[in-house]
Amino acid sequence: MGDQIQMKISIRRATVDDVQLIAEMGARLFEVSFGAFNRPRDMQVYLEKSFNQQDIRTDLLSEKVIYLLAMLSEQVIGYAKVSQCKAPVPVIGSNPIELDRIYIDLAYSNRGYGSQLLTACTETARQLGGDTLWLGVWDRNERAIRFYQQWGFEIVGEMEFVLGDDVQNDYVMARSID
Repeated sequence: MGDQIQMKISIRRATVDDVQLIAEMGARLFEVSFGAFNRPRDMQVYLEKSFNQQDIRTDLLSEKVIYLLAMLSEQVIGYAKVSQCKAPVPVIGSNPIELDRIYIDLAYSNRGYGSQLLTACTETARQLGGDTLWLGVWDRNERAIRFYQQWGFEIVGEMEFVLGDDVQNDYVMARSID
């Protein structure tokens, strides 16, 4: 196990050939992470809306959205989505970039891979000309909040997150891109 902690993942930019992989992995990891805390119908509605292949394909063809795939050898073990979009009011900066999604498969968690992927997301945001990296995180997801705080993110506000018919509260977290 100790050797696995030291292994470096490779990161590659996703292409339209990865649409199905992203849709399936995204839905699976979201459901594994949050399914037990939400009503099944709300989860189903959210997964169908948020991880449909047509929208992911559109994202991949956009210059404002970048998906990064975390690879261990030839296996995809996680992914992230970085977007140039309008930031909520509490986020400051002339070009804030959203860390829209970041997931590492649970079988590979706690080995430093999330940190490696977040480093790649920060560099991608920098390449997009970003000066601030921001994200929304469920206010009940204490583990993720601690992870982001270790990376210098601070809670700067709150926003609604709609999962099916359930309106939830997310913290808005942001940090400067140095």
